[in-house]
Amino acid sequence: MARGAGTPGTPFTFDPLKDEYPIWSPDGSRLVWGSRREGVPHLFQKAASGAGQDEVLLRSAYQKIGFDWSKDGRFLLFIEGNPLTSFDLWVLPMQGEHQPWAWLNTPAFESQAMFSPDGNWIAYQSNESGRNEIYVQAFVPGAAAAGGKRQLSTNGGAGPYWRRDGRELYYVSLDGKVMAVEITPGAALKHGTAQELFAPRGYRVNGDRGYTMTGDGQRFLFVTSADDAGVPPFTVVLNWMTEIKK
Repeated sequence: MARGAGTPGTPFTFDPLKDEYPIWSPDGSRLVWGSRREGVPHLFQKAASGAGQDEVLLRSAYQKIGFDWSKDGRFLLFIEGNPLTSFDLWVLPMQGEHQPWAWLNTPAFESQAMFSPDGNWIAYQSNESGRNEIYVQAFVPGAAAAGGKRQLSTNGGAGPYWRRDGRELYYVSLDGKVMAVEITPGAALKHGTAQELFAPRGYRVNGDRGYTMTGDGQRFLFVTSADDAGVPPFTVVLNWMTEIKK
C-alpha cells in the first residue's frame, strides 16, 4: 500500500503480502487497513505520517474488510465473513479495549456500509431480496440493528455514499447510473424518491464502491476501465457545403 498522488507513490506498508482497503481517521491522523500477512485478513492501523510500526487492531477467525470510520472517531464499520451467515456488518469501538459487536447478522451478504455524518444512521447494501439494494437503519452504540429499516434504492443499487451535511445519499444503480436520494435527518429519518444524476462512462458496478466524491456532492471521482473511458465516437461529415448547394 502506498501514499501520495501520482506514480510512483511513497510506500506506507512494507509487508510482501497483500494490504488493502485503507480508511482514513476523521482527523486524518491515522489509517486502518486489512492485511493478509497472517493468513486470515486482520485489521491494522498506523499513523498517517508513516511513523511507527504497523499495529494489529483486530484479529479474529474470519476475513474482515473495513468500510467507514464515524465522524466523531469513536467507531469503525467493517464486515466479517462467516461460513454460516455470509458477510455481516460489525462495529469496532476505536477507544478502550476494542471489543467489536455484530450490528447486522443475517443470511444475506451485507457490505459497503457508511455512517451518516451525524452518526445516527448506517447506510449499506444487501442482497437479501435476491439482488443488491440500498438500505438505511438507525445506529445505537453497543446495540444490534433493531427494526426501522428503509430501502432507498428502487431498482437495485450499490455503494451508498452520504453527502457531508447528511441531506442527500448517493448510490449507483445496477445499470451504472449515479442516483441521489434526498434525506431529512431526524429521530425518524424521512427520504425522497431516488433520482438519476448521470451515468459515468467506463464505470462498472462490482463488489467495491469504486468511487468517491467531494463533501458537497458536486464532484465525483470514479475508478473506470481504460477500454471504456475513452472519447465517445463522433461522425465527420465531408463536403457538407456541396450537399447544401444541391
